[in-house]
Amino acid sequence: GPRLAAAALATLLARWPLPAAAQSSAPPAPPPAQRADLSPKQHMQARDAAPTRAAAAAEEARLKQALQEAERTHGATAMAVVQAWQDLADFYWQEMRLREAAAALESELAVLRRLEGAGLNTARVLQNLAAVYNSDHQPPQRAIALLQEALAIRERLLGSEHVDLAVVLLNLG
Repeated sequence: GPRLAAAALATLLARWPLPAAAQSSAPPAPPPAQRADLSPKQHMQARDAAPTRAAAAAEEARLKQALQEAERTHGATAMAVVQAWQDLADFYWQEMRLREAAAALESELAVLRRLEGAGLNTARVLQNLAAVYNSDHQPPQRAIALLQEALAIRERLLGSEHVDLAVVLLNLG
């Protein structure tokens, strides 16, 4: 009965004491108020998303800081800056923040054009930017123009029989 349960609890607490905060006699804090416009399921999703949003904000801040550090250390036109822009673009892509991903890729592309002109890295970024434009429901002409430029670069540098051309051709449809 109740005495047996109390004895079992006392034995457990003797073996594994609770942290001091858990032993407090203060009443537990009430749960946060639910917004009236959210269903219980939506409230739980919003509550569970808060740590994810905080982690994403921290990661974004870290990536922006890495970009600033790369620019400060290496100058505005260095491969370290290209990589920092790529990392930021990848983050935005994963977060489905497509306009910010496009802006980061455009910045990466500008640095690459100054560094290597029309090289294979430039073609890669052109393809990634086309994918972002396509996912963001931009006019298809924008993506097509980028893919055609990437195709021309790859064909010039790799030859018309190279397998990498097939990927670009598939994306062009």
